[in-house]
Amino acid sequence: MRTNPRRAGAVIAAFAAAMLAGCGGGGGSSPPPPAIPDLSGVWAGAWQGSDPALGLVTGTWEAELSGSGNTATGSATLLGDVDCMDGVVEGGLDNLGFVSGTFLRAPCQLNRWTLTALDVDAGSAAGSWTQDGSGATGTLSGVRIAVPGGPRIRFVNPPGGIAGTIVTIVGEAFAAADADNALTFAGGGAATLLASSPTTLVAVTPAGTSTGPVSLVTPTARALAPRAFETEVVTSAPALTGAAAVGGQPVSVAFSPDSRKAYVARRAGGVAGGVSLVSSVNDALITATTIATGSPESVVASPDGKRVYVAVAGNGIVALDAALIQPLHTIPLAFGGGALDNPQGLALTPDGRRLLVSDNQAGGSVRIVDLASRTVIATRAFAAGEIPLGIAVHPAGQRAYVAVADATLAGLDKVVAFDPLTGATLPGGFATGRRPIAVAVTPDGSSVFVANQFDQSVTRHQIASATTSTAPVGGAAPTGIAASPDGSRIYVSNRDDGSVSVLVAATGFEAARVDVAPGLAPTGIAIAPDGRKAYTADANSGTASAIGGSVTLSVARAGTGIGSVTSTPAGIVCGTTCQAAFEFGTEVVLTASASDNSLFAGWSGDADCADGRVTMTANRSCIATFTWLDPAPSAGFGGCFIATAAFGSDMAPEVARLRAFRDRHLLSNAAGRAFVRAYYAWSPPFADFIRERDGLRRIVRAGLWPVVQAIAHPMAAIGAGAAGLALFAVFALRRRRAVLG
Repeated sequence: MRTNPRRAGAVIAAFAAAMLAGCGGGGGSSPPPPAIPDLSGVWAGAWQGSDPALGLVTGTWEAELSGSGNTATGSATLLGDVDCMDGVVEGGLDNLGFVSGTFLRAPCQLNRWTLTALDVDAGSAAGSWTQDGSGATGTLSGVRIAVPGGPRIRFVNPPGGIAGTIVTIVGEAFAAADADNALTFAGGGAATLLASSPTTLVAVTPAGTSTGPVSLVTPTARALAPRAFETEVVTSAPALTGAAAVGGQPVSVAFSPDSRKAYVARRAGGVAGGVSLVSSVNDALITATTIATGSPESVVASPDGKRVYVAVAGNGIVALDAALIQPLHTIPLAFGGGALDNPQGLALTPDGRRLLVSDNQAGGSVRIVDLASRTVIATRAFAAGEIPLGIAVHPAGQRAYVAVADATLAGLDKVVAFDPLTGATLPGGFATGRRPIAVAVTPDGSSVFVANQFDQSVTRHQIASATTSTAPVGGAAPTGIAASPDGSRIYVSNRDDGSVSVLVAATGFEAARVDVAPGLAPTGIAIAPDGRKAYTADANSGTASAIGGSVTLSVARAGTGIGSVTSTPAGIVCGTTCQAAFEFGTEVVLTASASDNSLFAGWSGDADCADGRVTMTANRSCIATFTWLDPAPSAGFGGCFIATAAFGSDMAPEVARLRAFRDRHLLSNAAGRAFVRAYYAWSPPFADFIRERDGLRRIVRAGLWPVVQAIAHPMAAIGAGAAGLALFAVFALRRRRAVLG
């Protein structure tokens, strides 16, 4: 076998460097640099941890930072298991060379954070956080998703779907022309754009897309979506799996974009109306709020995960904080109070900028509200005897549909298509069965479905062919309707017999029925964006019934390093998506991947997590630990402890050569990484010992000189080594002859 001289030189140098230098990293005993690394831009990722009162807590974060000298400041948002979402973040270098700081979320508790691993060039970071008041602690990680002056993606709506799903990308600094916006999905390549503007793109999810990041490249820069786009949105088998006690008279349901929470509007009855917040992970009531004036009828959640809007008869539109569901402000307008059900009388445009409100009154109207200015910008009025009820917006955002019931019962019920910006009537309306209450549009924008309460039927309208058909359902008084995110199923809540009809979207016919319970009066219904669970609002029982047999896997990351975890089947991309639902009994294989300068140290958490294979027979939590190989990476330097002490600076050319050798040869293989990790444990005290002793520093420099030369000139080192071996062989042979002679 032939020997590669360069590889042989590298081996010789590796051995010499390991024995004599042990090049480490991170500045160690070196003085910290005067300024922090440049963190300017937008960063996003996941956080997780343990709270003494709540147990395992997880979520996502996003921060927009700017750096100036010794500090980095900006705004940040937390989503997930949080109280206050928005706050101010500030950081700087601590005395160990790490970037650390605070996240102030008034009036909630202060968070402290430290980046234990930071790769500015690659745009990745990991660290830890603590909360002094509660004793909660945990880890965080993230990537830079936008740079100053470049495009930024704020959210993708819907957050997941299969190929063919129409998605809206909202942000800023997009290119004006379609051709200048290169939008790609993980695994699927370039997406076809249906529309574009500097703040909004509308696209079709390409074939082959897998769960992962959405990327946009414009002539100025590249941007990533803050969350992974989820393609594992297969609808769970329809079965009643539980119920959440929400109190009052529930009438309408909406899910958060991350599928973790459900918002249930309770109309006023024997008690005041309000909104209840439910965990979709365990069907537990998290908190509830009361709206003292008026009676809530409809509820929607904003696609950025930060707001919930409730239509309240006798009050107007009440905006709530999505984490605490506390009222923030009210947009006064006449609404509701009619005799008919109207669980879907609110709809948001896909970009989240406009709210459409039907007033449930004969001769009423649909108002279009601009949420930025909190004003009505357009009104679509109806004739006497026409009652506007449920509203749905086409996923492309250029058309909306409203169910219009005939108050005279003359059979003139219909769906009207209108412009969601101006309210103007558009082509595409169609006749329905009697008393249409709610409307849903499939995620690919191909079909519109309508629940007809008096006919015990559902109308299906195919948009491209403009054909309409109506089919019966087995339940009584279909009132709420929802399309599954994979577009395969339509769920219909039947108010008068306590059931949910499941229709095949491709045909419009009922394929199954779930018996919730007679007398519960399921009115509104919603399906989570991940497709795994649906809730009905049971007006007569104070409950929200859960349909869907999924269980939840939560992944946390611990340690000082940077790494990601993915799952098979897909669902976990942690990174950004660290919690996912799987069908009961599914075996999930978790794969941990350490980034450069980090090591995967192993699994912990639930017993099933020991080897990264988890059988989902209950909600599970697994922890992946990553170790950063450089003790103080946040300082942006990678010196060598002993070499830095010997040569006096981590910027000395000899230290730079040793550092480069470490990165190229030691950190590129398991044995080298193991050595570097061991070196970090024993070398700092020795470096401190020699630093104050000039004579010892000279000796170490002399010992390191041949190592540095061997790294710089590997061929010469091989030649010198070969000559040395030859001389040794000649000497040994002569000595042997002398002894024998």
